[in-house]
Amino acid sequence: MKRFLAIKDAHLEKINTLKKDKRFNNVPAQLVYFHDHFRREGEEMMNSKKVTKRDFQNFVYYLNMHHRIEDTSLYPSMMKQFDINKQDLNNLEKDHKIIDEQEEIILKLFDEKASQEEIHTHMVDFMDLLFTHLCVEEMLLLPYMLHMRSMH
Repeated sequence: MKRFLAIKDAHLEKINTLKKDKRFNNVPAQLVYFHDHFRREGEEMMNSKKVTKRDFQNFVYYLNMHHRIEDTSLYPSMMKQFDINKQDLNNLEKDHKIIDEQEEIILKLFDEKASQEEIHTHMVDFMDLLFTHLCVEEMLLLPYMLHMRSMH
């Protein structure tokens, strides 16, 4: 969890500041709500003595759905509405692909009947990548999202 812990405090400070803004509703609040859900569920899996393949599949099903919405709706909408750095959005999309690849590695470990210890090690690395991505995404996008009325 090194990457995530390195930015966690800066992220919390920025999010708490943004939440005080009267425009922090609708789109920005929804993004944080979903991200907080993934962080809570991810922490539960990391702290669990035994994570099942089904638990992980359910988690990544909703995570992938969330990322597809970002890639196909949120990011394009933001590109149209704001002078946002296209490379930053491309990097977030690349993160989604890396996260997908890591999901596949963990699912393969389940299929190969790897030990819970080995699965847990990969799970921690996966969650570090995911939590870091969620924080970076929020710090980058939320200031713009305060000015959005909807994603369309």
